[in-house]
Amino acid sequence: NSYRNRSIDSLDKFLTNVPGSENFSSFLDIGAGDTHDMEHFKSLHPHYDVKGIDFFLEDWEYTDDLIKMDWYKIGQSLPQKDVIYINHSLEHSANIYKLMEAVVKCHTKGGVLFIAVPDGNSPFGYSITSSTTHFSVLTEGFLNTTLQRFGYNVAVEKREFREGSPELWAFAIKQS
Repeated sequence: NSYRNRSIDSLDKFLTNVPGSENFSSFLDIGAGDTHDMEHFKSLHPHYDVKGIDFFLEDWEYTDDLIKMDWYKIGQSLPQKDVIYINHSLEHSANIYKLMEAVVKCHTKGGVLFIAVPDGNSPFGYSITSSTTHFSVLTEGFLNTTLQRFGYNVAVEKREFREGSPELWAFAIKQS
């Protein structure tokens, strides 16, 4: 579980440095899957309203906290969230810009966004050719530019999360 907890732990560390984050109370995991990350975040922040959405897989048991929903409709269907977490889901979106439009609509000003994706400049990032569920190959420049266009102050870090599998982690704050 330490491998699976690292991204939430890094997000938590980032949150401690975000002005006003002590007033945050809501968390949304887009592409939540099996709810592990949601549960780990909730263990660190029990006062948060923690929700997850997923529509891609049919294998999960949906509950009040894990909702089956079209990702692109979150801006119309959900109240605004303070922290939005997209861990290895963005590359599965057939339309990243449409998803980001939805994210912006349901994200509070000053809120935090965390995104983790395979590094598109590595062989691991090009697994789109071997995965029928990956629609995009994402690079550091693409993440920076896209998030800035959607009103985020962003920093992208390269991480080797698993040996031989470099990733990009974007830590962003919604400016507008």
